[in-house]
Amino acid sequence: MFSKTYTVHYSNLETGSWQLLSQTGSIYIPINMPADMREPGLKVKCKLSKQNDLSSMHMTGEIVRIVSYEIVK
Repeated sequence: MFSKTYTVHYSNLETGSWQLLSQTGSIYIPINMPADMREPGLKVKCKLSKQNDLSSMHMTGEIVRIVSYEIVK
């Protein structure tokens, strides 16, 4: 697990996907994105768990599960 501050992004590629962008340019695709986080540009501090046993058709980032989060004001 790892915890950082991310920016929420929505990608229109193919069927679309919500993403978390790190300050270093890494892209994460959460499989359990809460509704109150679905706002492009929102800053959130999240604890993420990598999901190496899953795959996605989006192929734009690493698949993760959000363990905990807080919206940064």
